[in-house]
Amino acid sequence: MTFTVKLSPTFKRQAKDILSRYPAFKQELVDYLKSLEQSAPRGDQIQRHRMLWKDRLGLKAYKIGKRGGLRVIMYFDGSEGVFLLMIYSKRDIAQPTDKELRDAVAELRG
Repeated sequence: MTFTVKLSPTFKRQAKDILSRYPAFKQELVDYLKSLEQSAPRGDQIQRHRMLWKDRLGLKAYKIGKRGGLRVIMYFDGSEGVFLLMIYSKRDIAQPTDKELRDAVAELRG
């Protein structure tokens, strides 16, 4: 089964910021998006938010593993669409707040 991957405006803005700090991550991000088209969702389901998933990404070119690397928050409702809501560095944000997650989902519906 293949999935359609869509990027939210917040994801695009955050990805642009991350790529400005880690330019070599661009190809890894492209590969990650292609892999999501084949097998989604990935990662762990977020508690209190049934349709949200968090995936961990390492920055191989910078020798940063998954534990201290990037996080991707995605919305998956069981259909063939996967919506990437947020991408952030674990160094910048430990975990998004419930309000930030609700706002990201509302952005899809807005």
